[in-house]
Amino acid sequence: MKTFVTFSLILGASAFAVPRSSCSFELTASGGQSGTIGQLSDGQSRIGGGLSAATFTINNGGIIDSAGRGCILTPSVEQFQCDQGVGPTYGFSIDSNETLTYSGSSVFYACPASETEWNLYTTPVIGQLKCVEIALSASGCGAAASVAPSVTTTTVTVYSCGVASSASTQAIYTSPVAQSSISATTYLSAPASPSSPSTPSVSPASPSIASVATAPIIPTTSEQPSYSATIVPPSIETTSPGSYPHSYISPASESVVIPTPSTSIIITPPTSTYLPLPPYANTTLSKVSVPATSTQTSSTCAATILTGSSTSGNYQYPHLIIPVSSSTPSTAAGTSYFGTISSNTSTIFNFDIPTSYSGSTCNLIFLLPLQSQLETSSYTFSGSGGVEFEQLSSAATQSTTWDNAPGVEKDLGEFTLSEGSSTLIESFACPAGQTVAFEMSAVGDTYLYYFQDWNPSPLGLYITVC
Repeated sequence: MKTFVTFSLILGASAFAVPRSSCSFELTASGGQSGTIGQLSDGQSRIGGGLSAATFTINNGGIIDSAGRGCILTPSVEQFQCDQGVGPTYGFSIDSNETLTYSGSSVFYACPASETEWNLYTTPVIGQLKCVEIALSASGCGAAASVAPSVTTTTVTVYSCGVASSASTQAIYTSPVAQSSISATTYLSAPASPSSPSTPSVSPASPSIASVATAPIIPTTSEQPSYSATIVPPSIETTSPGSYPHSYISPASESVVIPTPSTSIIITPPTSTYLPLPPYANTTLSKVSVPATSTQTSSTCAATILTGSSTSGNYQYPHLIIPVSSSTPSTAAGTSYFGTISSNTSTIFNFDIPTSYSGSTCNLIFLLPLQSQLETSSYTFSGSGGVEFEQLSSAATQSTTWDNAPGVEKDLGEFTLSEGSSTLIESFACPAGQTVAFEMSAVGDTYLYYFQDWNPSPLGLYITVC
């Protein structure tokens, strides 16, 4: 007697979404600003500036660039850039029209970094009046980045001859799911064992999994009862390197278990979770008094020169930058990457002094290189160049306004800035393990608007250590 059983597994958009394999693409902006998206050497993504088109890769809702850096939305201002040693921000997708979206929205913003370059954001930057709404097109992906798979049917027939129906055996068949990087392992139960056993092997594209069968497996197109499936995606938790931990669930192979025909379909889609970067305002507020005399004269070290990297160099950059304006005295602008001083606007800078600086001399400096020396930043500067610096009695927060700003602990004096200058403002014993805040204000008609950046050539307010 000959008997056969046919199993059909149909996976479609109405059943569940299988994450697609990674897809590489280039971005083009349209709307208020248009052009291809390029990258600076530090991973900032920009429109304009003659930058060549950058290549990105999307995988499971996260984006990395061609250098393998995770693309993130920076804290508070949500600037799109790619940083070394961090995991990507998740929630991105590319629809069938090749439009990049984040959290379901296709609206992005371009805000000027200079007269010819624009940074990318998901929200307009507070205080920047020239931000414009844009859309981002991802060429080269289209439906390939979609999470909705096309219908795929896998039919397997277990065929046996001349064996009592009371006997039973199990066949294991492995095949990849079409148009997906995730392979499926299908377990089939046959009602009869074969008269002569054989062990065929079917190899999926990736990853390679050996398959074993104790009954011949013969594909067929005959219509037979469909068996349901229980799909249980495994999870892998990893921690990416870098200053901050990012945990996420990465896609792995899926096991498709086919039991009896009466079993219902239970779908557990893969999930992606991550721990966001801590905000720049994550500081300990404390009152710090800077001694009038320094423990070491500035002539014994290069106080106005930054050496090393941002994580292991001889300097600290501000961890919180807060512009405050007398024109809107009760409005909190929140954190910024830009320093701004004018007749009605000052900027407060918080510095977190490492405990390793104990016993050393700290130097508050302001660097204003020539425009021609800048690689990744820019500034607008006019007027006499007069500026005033003050040490504040406590640190600022993201809620700091003109009205509620901390009081002045010490007036550090007036200075005249000029393009190409490096100015030593104050040397003092490092308040190790504490947070200290300084305010920078314009004198007279001075106007300065700049992007705080340690990349060559460094621009802005820093604390160096000797």
